[in-house]
Amino acid sequence: MTVTARAHPLLLAAALGALVAGCGGTSAPSATQVSAPQRALCTITIGPGEDLATRLARAQPNAVLCLRSGDYPETTVPAKATDKGAGMTTIQPAPGAEPTFAGELRFEGAHRLRLLGLSFDAGLSFDPEAADVEILENDLTGSGGLFFDGDRSQGGSSRRVLIEGNRIHGIDYTGPQDGYQGYGIKSVGDQSGFTVRGNTIKSVAADYIQTDTADDWTVEANTFLGPTLVGTHPQEHQDLWQDYAGGRDMVFRDNVARRTGTAESLLFQLTYPGDSFEAVRVENNLFDHDSAGFSVQIYQVHGLVFRDNTVVGSRFGSVFRRDPRFPPGSGYEVEGNVFAETAVGDDLGVEDGVEGWGSFDRDVTSDGSALGAGSVRDWQPRWADEIDYLPLGLPIPAGFRPPS
Repeated sequence: MTVTARAHPLLLAAALGALVAGCGGTSAPSATQVSAPQRALCTITIGPGEDLATRLARAQPNAVLCLRSGDYPETTVPAKATDKGAGMTTIQPAPGAEPTFAGELRFEGAHRLRLLGLSFDAGLSFDPEAADVEILENDLTGSGGLFFDGDRSQGGSSRRVLIEGNRIHGIDYTGPQDGYQGYGIKSVGDQSGFTVRGNTIKSVAADYIQTDTADDWTVEANTFLGPTLVGTHPQEHQDLWQDYAGGRDMVFRDNVARRTGTAESLLFQLTYPGDSFEAVRVENNLFDHDSAGFSVQIYQVHGLVFRDNTVVGSRFGSVFRRDPRFPPGSGYEVEGNVFAETAVGDDLGVEDGVEGWGSFDRDVTSDGSALGAGSVRDWQPRWADEIDYLPLGLPIPAGFRPPS
């Protein structure tokens, strides 16, 4: 969890239909089913020996550039190559082909761009500008995953980005960390309108997702899996989703985090003067023996809905915090959650004063830590299974339900 300075700040549906193998002999529940995008007919076809940037720059609006099989070198694509003024430029494999970017693919200002069904072995980055970008059904591995830098110093921003149906796995690096090495998805700077949906992110060395100020971010129906690769990087503080500088209209729902081994899972914190969280929803997520630390640490929010989540087998449980450097939170609705089988300390922690920021009720804990007259305390955990962890024998509806 390396906090990057603010001065150096990351739509079609895809499918994630198969069950993903989990750890400890269980399987992850299926993510929400969505329709796979149809690959369009190729208008340009190139091979790995041709200049991708030049061919993109010469392409007409709505071009579909298809890649033949082979290893494509490190490539930088200037802004003018994709800024056609109308329509989407698509890059996809040629029929039957399996192209791989063996070197990093960098876009210096991507507009109306779709990347579909490709393989990346050395990272995919957008800096300083990205708008109306779709990253669908790709496979990313190697030293870095996805990086967006909406670089304000260059007048850039990242906005309206869809990241869906991708497999991001085995993200690791050697030597000192540089840039987005080790990260699954990293987005910094001026950024808004991101949807991260239906992806599998497995075994990374830094944060699974890291953002600074994240406005209008939706992270839903993703599967996060271990084992963590942080072991050879003692300087890392790895999180599932670390947002370190606030945001508004943020959503984290229908996700499964299973034995990821992170230092923390959700870490929503405030860092800079003026940072704030507004309108944050954390709903219907499963944290299954996920973290070596806290599964949830959320600092003050104006308008927090935290509902129908299950946190089972956390090391330190979940905590709602207060940072005295910032104004107090308000409008909390924490209800319908199950917190159970925490290894050390309370299942649910609420720091002094935070209980006055709204409603904490109708939750379930396997110890005495739940607040509210309608909550269930000292529950003896009984589950329908140890995949979806549907609780049995409760007098109130609570906990994660697999999305249909």
